Amino acid sequence: MPVLASLRMLAAAGAFASAAHASAIPVLLVDSSGVLTGANNVDVGGTLYNITFADGSCNSLFSNCSASSFAFTTSRAANMAARALLDQVFVEGPAGNFDTAIDKILGCASAAYCSTYIPYARLEPLFFAFARPVNFVEEDGNLVITGYTPFETDTTEASNLNYAIFQPGTPAASDVPEPGAGALIALAMVGLACARRPMPQAPSPR
Repeated sequence: MPVLASLRMLAAAGAFASAAHASAIPVLLVDSSGVLTGANNVDVGGTLYNITFADGSCNSLFSNCSASSFAFTTSRAANMAARALLDQVFVEGPAGNFDTAIDKILGCASAAYCSTYIPYARLEPLFFAFARPVNFVEEDGNLVITGYTPFETDTTEASNLNYAIFQPGTPAASDVPEPGAGALIALAMVGLACARRPMPQAPSPR
């Protein structure tokens, strides 16, 4: 049954695409000095993000601290992002020991703890709300704090604070199994189209 076979292939390709997305693993970005500058493919609630760590003020990094520049706009979403940083990025691994050698995280010069701002709301007139993962070496770092602070806060004045800038991302090519899910779906569609095309009739003998 060519139609049934094509439908099965299409279903398998769809499942493959979902599995490929789910199997994307975070890729930590480390400079030549071993400093963690960001990460790609970080899963926050089923959506992949690319993250860049940056020193500076909320004003300079987020368009005058405008809420429209924030990747997350609720406390719940920002806290999920903070948890993702602790669970997927500030970890021990081949790229570095960023759960214990936290002074190797960009913007975190303290050897005792690292604190990162994830702003999610502008509070008039002078404050913004944030979620903040705090990685304590002594406690193996699993704290997420929600609060608010003056929007003009400049993390370059603190030795253990920085910002995490989240942007929607997609898995790197090396993280997606071959062949690509898109190619499988296209192949299934072609097979389905061919299966529905009537077969040419052989000429009747004279």
